[in-house]
Amino acid sequence: MKYMTERDAMPRNIDEDYEKLDRDGYVILDRLLSESYCDEIVSAFDRIEIEHDIKPMEMDFAGRNTTRIFNLLQYDDIFQEIPLNPAYLGLAERYIDRECLISAYDSSTIGPGEPQQPIHADNWWLDGRRFDFPFMLGTIFCLTDFTEANGATNLVPGTHKWTEAEISYESDDPTYKQVPGGHPAGYGTRWKPIIAEAPKGSVIVYDVRLLHGAGGNRTSERRPSIIMNYIQGWMRQCDNFIAGTEMEKLRTFPPRLQQLCGLSRYRGHFGHVNNMEPTQWLFDRPAQRQLVDG
Repeated sequence: MKYMTERDAMPRNIDEDYEKLDRDGYVILDRLLSESYCDEIVSAFDRIEIEHDIKPMEMDFAGRNTTRIFNLLQYDDIFQEIPLNPAYLGLAERYIDRECLISAYDSSTIGPGEPQQPIHADNWWLDGRRFDFPFMLGTIFCLTDFTEANGATNLVPGTHKWTEAEISYESDDPTYKQVPGGHPAGYGTRWKPIIAEAPKGSVIVYDVRLLHGAGGNRTSERRPSIIMNYIQGWMRQCDNFIAGTEMEKLRTFPPRLQQLCGLSRYRGHFGHVNNMEPTQWLFDRPAQRQLVDG
């Protein structure tokens, strides 16, 4: 690997991580990435934001002082190795689907003064449906120390197994109008969030049905992170990696990363191109010409 050190790619005990994830809805992989690798990523964020004039979104829920870079794969080779780390990719393959895809792969840099995000689950965009099986696994990469003061993520353990009857998506907070926050039944009484404070280089892995939300940043420094989600292979992705990434760059991706972006058949059939693998159709021009020319 060009950017990751051996320590960055070190294997973990997936059985233990899986048990914690299934029980609590999340697991923190402590100091998984080296500090130097985190610093390289943050430097890339800074450069990309300037070169492409990327500003915070005009949206309360996403943060009016939070900068988000979508589809990191289109910008810099340094981002190609992150999705392939076996510590969490292996967990995703076991927890949701051995042929999983990347759904979103974005930066989230919370600026000073950003208020706390409302507690929510990431299935609100599916009309709030509470699937009774894991369909998406989220990862949050702590590119600096995550603290209560700078906006460490709030998590409500165990809520990934709550039913629709226990969670509503009608917000009574007038501040947040564009996107509903999840309001758990009994929130603040029988259930309280924990603050996922974690040292730089750690990765928070969570079932997206878990109630969570970014904390407010009361410091004078930005709090950079990566948010990357894995989904079941039959689902549609949030980031359209194939349309949003130059074809020549896609060609250079490792085969496993191409698959994670959707350039493969699912279960041997779904997503084929004239009964070929998408990579074969796109990149193996002789085979394509032979089929077209008959």
